[in-house]
Amino acid sequence: MDDKRKWAYIKLIQTLLSCPQSQEQELLQQHPDLLDDGLIQGMKFFAEMLYQQGQENKAARLERVSVQLAQTIGMQKTSSPRSNVPDGLWIILQELDRIGGDMRCVSKRVALCRQALELVSRRKDEKRWAELKG
Repeated sequence: MDDKRKWAYIKLIQTLLSCPQSQEQELLQQHPDLLDDGLIQGMKFFAEMLYQQGQENKAARLERVSVQLAQTIGMQKTSSPRSNVPDGLWIILQELDRIGGDMRCVSKRVALCRQALELVSRRKDEKRWAELKG
């Protein structure tokens, strides 16, 4: 990946963080040439930095957008069986598994669990809901 593309990702990520949430999808649609794994990885990198700086809201926002983008462009990982797990939830669960019990990532873990809870029905999947809530 060349420097020009990296700077384009950075500029788009910064613009995403400063725009109203209602305009995120429109902004992404204006840059179809940048909607790829490189952007998703950049968002995850910046989200991690923001978590470490204590900016949980911005970090969670980037995490959410990266998950949505991965869903949109079909970048879901399918390395494990995923019986009846929606794609967005699967990505979040993989990220939770990746960070494990690392105490430096507690705020990130909380934000991911909150995102996952929005995707899990308490009535339909009480066990998973309780695990995420706990």
